[in-house]
Order: sequence, then C-alpha cells, then structure tokens
Amino acid sequence: MQTIGERLEEARKRQGLSIREAAEATKIRSDFLINLENNQFEFDLPEVYKRGFLRLYAKYLKMDAEKLVRDYQASRLGSGRNAKRESRETLGRMDLQETSFVAERSVQSMSSRAASNESSSTQDVNTADDFVPNNSFFSRIMEYPYAKVVGAIVAAIVLIALTSLFIGKVFLSESTPDFSQVAKNEKQSVEPVVEETIRLLATRGDVHVVVRQEQDKKKLYSGTLKRGEDIALRKRGQIKIHFSEGENLVLEKQGKQYGMNADGIAVRVFD
Repeated sequence: MQTIGERLEEARKRQGLSIREAAEATKIRSDFLINLENNQFEFDLPEVYKRGFLRLYAKYLKMDAEKLVRDYQASRLGSGRNAKRESRETLGRMDLQETSFVAERSVQSMSSRAASNESSSTQDVNTADDFVPNNSFFSRIMEYPYAKVVGAIVAAIVLIALTSLFIGKVFLSESTPDFSQVAKNEKQSVEPVVEETIRLLATRGDVHVVVRQEQDKKKLYSGTLKRGEDIALRKRGQIKIHFSEGENLVLEKQGKQYGMNADGIAVRVFD
C-alpha cells in the first residue's frame, strides 16, 4: 500500500510538475513539500499547519484532500501507539541491564576495599616496628642558646605575616565596590517596555491564529476566530502572528488597521 508521501509524489510527477513549481503555486516552502513527499511529518510546526499544508497540496494536485488528511491522522495515531510500546520495552531492558551492572560493580568495589584494608594493615605494622623516637636528640638541641633565638625570630615572622594578612583583608573590603548595588542601579535605569493593546479581527471568514510575544516567547493567543469575531490582546514589544487564512485577518493598533498581505498560511511580525 502506498504511503501518503508516495501518493503525493506520484500525482505531482504525473502532471509533470517540479517541486519548485509546486512551491511557487501553493506558497508552501519547498523543504516542507519535500518532507511531505518523503512521508516525514516531524518538522517543527503545529499539527494544524501540517494538516493545512497537506490539504492545500492535495487540492493543488487534484487529489481527494479530505481522504488524504484522514489517512494522515490515522497514521499519526498508529505511530504514537507504537512509539509508546517501544519506549516501554526499551525501558524494561535498560532497567535489567542497569541492575546487573550495579550488582557487578558492588562486588568489585567490596573486593577492592578488602584488598586495600589488608595492605594498609600490613604497612602500618611495618612502620610501627621501624620507627623509634629519639627524645634525647631534641633535648640536646634545645640546650644551645642559638636555638631559642631562632625560635623567637620564627615566631616574630609568623606574627608579622598574620598582621599583614589581616590589614590587607580590611583594606580590600573597604576599597572593593559593591557590585550588587551597581547592578541594581543599572537595572533600575533601564526603561521598561511599554505595554499596549491590539485587536485581531476576522473580517471575511474563519481563521486560525497563534500569537507569540518575541520578548519572552510567551503565547498570547491560540485559537480560531469566526467571521466577524475579534479579540483584544495586551502585548509588550514585538509579536509574531501565525495564521491559516491571511486574507481573513486584520490587526488593529492605535486606531489603524493592518492587513496580513498574504493569502493562506503565513507568518507576520509586528512591533
């Protein structure tokens, strides 16, 4: 049985059309058309746009667009169930392998610790037998006057070093600027982006719309506007509008109306 992509490719070649000609006629990017003909539907677009592209391309090739969309939806449901089943089987195999690996590593770790403890005990016994302290040697050194002088000099050097270190820390703490306060002042000096209200109107027919705020990628709206409906949105800065039927959509801002300047599926950016 032919796949959806094979049917599309066969219909296009039967009419003697190239991908470039089809892309220019349908206003669909050529890489999307190639994905459709290769039966690859995992490109980064919402499902509503994938179905819209498929329906538009099928109509252009004089195929049964609704049947093709139904076949696509059925194949997506089937692939979703298979992916879940394979995921469960893979996770089960990974759990068994991980359990075996952990058990093996535990046995090796216990063996290495036992060998290390035995070696350490033997070394400690040998060292204790070889070491014999000679207290008389240190007592003879301290009998000489110069040893006391050297000890006093060393103590004085240590005291001077500690004092210098303390003074240096105090000086650095007083001279180092408070960077957190500087950053806070800079942040306060930045002017906030002004929030404003816009309206979207469905003038000539139904249209599916997705609106995202470019500043923080926040989705402001996603849905279908019926003919004659309108919706008010609050935005900050630049927005990107995805729509299915550009000729049916109008944006109203500060009392002025702006068309999408595109028929069918497209994207527009507004400040």
